[in-house]
Amino acid sequence: MLRPPLYVLLVAVVFFLFWVAWRRLAGGRLQQMQKLAVPVDAEGARGAPRFPVQWAVAIGTPGGLRQGVTRNISQGGMFVEMDPPLPLGQTYPMTIGVSGGRTMQVEARVVWSISGGVPARGPAFGMGVMFTSISEPDLALVATLDHFFDEDA
Repeated sequence: MLRPPLYVLLVAVVFFLFWVAWRRLAGGRLQQMQKLAVPVDAEGARGAPRFPVQWAVAIGTPGGLRQGVTRNISQGGMFVEMDPPLPLGQTYPMTIGVSGGRTMQVEARVVWSISGGVPARGPAFGMGVMFTSISEPDLALVATLDHFFDEDA
């Protein structure tokens, strides 16, 4: 049987080892979250204006094709409503069905997601994605949305 002083020392060592492991895990998680962060300007606003559109999105995943609907889009990314959302940090090829039969082919990385929100306040399920590959004509198409949603017009 262990003597009380040795038992206390053993508990302290085990506690210390758990603490070190937790700090490493928490530090790694923080670095991972920082890598996934959406870039913002100095005032905390998003880098590009978002436009409210509802376009069909087909997403190629290792498990097969998934379907979603955009809720907004900008030149930097979009919000896709789907249940359940895809894993954070992963990049996927996406086909966006734009009005008038046109499609956009992009690649985008999942940078945030929501599961089980309050439907009255917005989408309950979905994800924010950041474009990692988008063609110049598709960027121009998104920029033209400014004319349709211009508040001053």
